[in-house]
Amino acid sequence: NAIVNLAALDGARMTPEAVAAYRELYDQTRTTPPIIRAPYDVYFQEQTLTFIRENCQPGERKGRLGVKAYPAATNRPPRGLPVAGDYAEFYNLGVGLDGRCLGVIRLPDYPITQIIVGQGYSGKEKYAEWEEWYSFAGPDLEEIVAGLRDNSRQTARRGDFEVFLESGDGGKQRLIYYKDGCSRRDYQTRFQLHIYPVEPAALPPERREYGFANQDFFLSRYGGWPGGECFAVVPLPNYPIAEIHTGQADLWAGTLYPAANPPDLRPADAAVSGVEPEARSFFDLYRQGKELIYRRESCTEGDAAARFFLHIVPVDAADLPLERREHGFANRDFPLARQGGRFDGKCLAAVSLPDYPIAEIRTGQYIPGQGQLWAVELSVTR
Repeated sequence: NAIVNLAALDGARMTPEAVAAYRELYDQTRTTPPIIRAPYDVYFQEQTLTFIRENCQPGERKGRLGVKAYPAATNRPPRGLPVAGDYAEFYNLGVGLDGRCLGVIRLPDYPITQIIVGQGYSGKEKYAEWEEWYSFAGPDLEEIVAGLRDNSRQTARRGDFEVFLESGDGGKQRLIYYKDGCSRRDYQTRFQLHIYPVEPAALPPERREYGFANQDFFLSRYGGWPGGECFAVVPLPNYPIAEIHTGQADLWAGTLYPAANPPDLRPADAAVSGVEPEARSFFDLYRQGKELIYRRESCTEGDAAARFFLHIVPVDAADLPLERREHGFANRDFPLARQGGRFDGKCLAAVSLPDYPIAEIRTGQYIPGQGQLWAVELSVTR
């Protein structure tokens, strides 16, 4: 059957023509099974979503019915994840009819792979009374999360959330947040996301004094609450990232360390070969221009497993971001894999130093919770 004339469905004015059209729509729709069963049963026919709730009270119509529609063009690897922001949103109000609630949302004509439907968007920061995920052709949510667990460059559990660091088209990075058994508190709680670049100059001028980009967000901005699961895809800046601090109010907090693209270590190794280091320790230390180079001639994977700490004390504390001034130094801690690596039996890392005058450099390696393995201090005048 052809779907009824949608132009007659005017929820703001229930004219006799609109009432007749809604009754015809109900009769046609109920002849097919719903694609989603929720507080509203949701049906799909000819690019149109119809929402139906039997035995519906007037108060149950509160909150707009909505859909986030992911076009096929954004269904890109890995595992069909949409790029955050590349979905279209549509809303409509439900109407009362013969003790039922009905709503209609017409989708665009282009192919759509996945939708999130829901009800209850309101206020400055939107939240949903309920949301459900449906996949027309691409992978469903369980398949996407399974693929992330298998293939993500970095997977971490923070509180009850899994946080995945993933690369998309063109090497663009993004964070994916997932939690099974998601609550309304999760949905309505603000997420902290502070991104620290390798080079502070990569930040916009207004953020440089703080030392990080602030991308705090509510879940509704980047994802949804489908079927009681929280899911969000957050794009990250294109510049090299040193650390990512993220969390959820007072519930949990954590740090991720994105791995840089594997650097070409041989030029740096050649530059310091035969040169007297500025300090000898478990790693020899060299300063070459604006770089601090760590080198160990014979190095096993275990030798480099501990994290490096790097504290840079400026001549003038005013050169530090506001949040670091009380500490008196810039913190550039890093794992070897982010700033260097192992090759030909050697370990080498090269770290860019800030442009401001430096008084002292303190560095070494440590094991979290166990303490320092070695440390050196370099006095610097430049």
